[in-house]
Amino acid sequence: MTPLFDGLIREVLALTAGARPLKPGSWPDAGRRNLVLQSEMAFELGPGRTPAVSLFAAAPDGAVPEGDALFLLGPDLPELKKSGPYARIALLRVKPEVWEDENTLYNALTRLRNARYSVSPAGYMPRVDSSAGREPVRVSKEALKAGLTFSGAAGCYRDAYRRYPEALGLTQIFVTDPEFDYAALERLSQSCAGVIAALDHILKDFKMDCDTCKLKTVCAEVDGLRELHFRK
Repeated sequence: MTPLFDGLIREVLALTAGARPLKPGSWPDAGRRNLVLQSEMAFELGPGRTPAVSLFAAAPDGAVPEGDALFLLGPDLPELKKSGPYARIALLRVKPEVWEDENTLYNALTRLRNARYSVSPAGYMPRVDSSAGREPVRVSKEALKAGLTFSGAAGCYRDAYRRYPEALGLTQIFVTDPEFDYAALERLSQSCAGVIAALDHILKDFKMDCDTCKLKTVCAEVDGLRELHFRK
């Protein structure tokens, strides 16, 4: 099956080309006990209408490098003094055999994308709003004093994704640069989410009217979806 995200991944990597590498880190995951109240908060990443972009994509080969990598575009958590825009990008390299069957692929993509719901770095509280495609984060004063950085938070995400045997490597990119083009990244995020939604739509074998389908734009841009659509 033709890889579905390769073109989108190339655009994401081009958009974030100025990101600097970070050393991998670790940080305790607080699980369900991770509550950061406003009174305990140092700042929020992506509050209100401020950009808070979350992007997930996957590929079976060279579109995503082997192994784990971590990058940051903008100030790290200890360098931030106030709330501002934010993005978290997760690009996964998955086993090639996952792409050999459409149902296996859809199930794997759904599991891997949803791994974020189990991630809760202590003092770093993500608030995922999947319907709006937003993922703001509250960061506590105590966690910053204890040494929380994006490397530590990324370690929790890495551990969550790598629990799944399909995952072979994870490239994470965090963005806090106020001058970054968050609108462009948000469009790419919506396209990536649209790929999974279109795959689900096709596999459910609906009678599709392409002229009226809300996912027509996604299918038109992704070769693999067009192939699967017409094959079905």
